[in-house]
Amino acid sequence: MTAAFRPFSPRLQLAALLLCSAGPLGAQTEDRGVLLIRQHGREVGQETFTWHWGPPGTPDSVSTAARYPRLRPAVELRATLRRSGPREATFQLERQEAGRAVFYYAVLNRNRVTVRRIERGGERAAEYPAHGTVVLLADSLLAPYAQLASPALQEERDLQAVFPATGERVTVSIECIRTGESGAAGGRICRLNGGLAGEIETGSDGRLLRVSLLIKGLEGLRMPD
Repeated sequence: MTAAFRPFSPRLQLAALLLCSAGPLGAQTEDRGVLLIRQHGREVGQETFTWHWGPPGTPDSVSTAARYPRLRPAVELRATLRRSGPREATFQLERQEAGRAVFYYAVLNRNRVTVRRIERGGERAAEYPAHGTVVLLADSLLAPYAQLASPALQEERDLQAVFPATGERVTVSIECIRTGESGAAGGRICRLNGGLAGEIETGSDGRLLRVSLLIKGLEGLRMPD
């Protein structure tokens, strides 16, 4: 029987409060939307997200959920990310596949990433070194990649992407150009190079329009509001 797709357990929510002590978010810009996801040109799912971009010196956060009903087996994911600085973030991920639910809770604290993995029958922890500015990502969730298009990261020369669910760590470089495509004059396209290859497109208002991950053949296009 397939497990119900539900919000994070109270135990994990309590852990988030204990492990992430931060002040109020303050004035923010909100970006709420839906990405239509294609893989190698074939529609495979959708992702619904809400980004909250804080003013300088305050946290940014995203809540997102993706469903891939056309994959076999079907996959459902839900995540929350709160980024408080170049070396401080929390990331909570739930993955459901073939009736099995796995939870990941990651904390970035200065020069290390600590990950707890929880599923029925057991719990385990792992720790990974981190250097420079670090972003936390998941393979099949596209909205969190928008943090790589943040102006605050454009000047970074030592940027590392960490995937808590797999332990993968890659070095990334970013190059952004102005564009008038997608009807968004003054928007930007940010190209990812190094361990990640792809593009992130944002509009003139900063809204996320497109995420393309070349290695996986995944592309998420924003659906009309």
